[in-house]
Amino acid sequence: MTAVIRDTNVYSDLHNCLMPKLKTITDPSGKSKWVYGAFPEGEITSKSDYPLIILTSGDISYDPLTLKTVKRGPVRIVIDVYSTNGAQLDTISDEITNTMEINENNGSFTSSGIDTMRLMSSTYGHFERGALRVHNRTFNYEFDFGWF
Repeated sequence: MTAVIRDTNVYSDLHNCLMPKLKTITDPSGKSKWVYGAFPEGEITSKSDYPLIILTSGDISYDPLTLKTVKRGPVRIVIDVYSTNGAQLDTISDEITNTMEINENNGSFTSSGIDTMRLMSSTYGHFERGALRVHNRTFNYEFDFGWF
């Protein structure tokens, strides 16, 4: 069943719509869980804890029209990817981009109430976590809902 994003449950419906699509991406390390709706609790100290995909909660902008009414603007989501291997990060990033484009092009997002999914930007970085070098990429997506 397709998750439909409703005006009354935007954040949880958005999560329910996007998480299954991200979970179709193949985990190169074969872990059973590697896609999260928030950064996982607990220590992440081992190379075996990576890679990770994190879907953050959406942000909605509101534009005041009058003192009593507002127009909801675009919704923004962020997808973060973390890996201890730069080439692996690129492969996962390609899969995320392709998955989002496929779902935009085949009407899957539209049937959920999402209109015009756009990749606004992506950034790359890396950091040291103990003895590990962790590479990360952040995708910033923006889209409208059919009920705007």
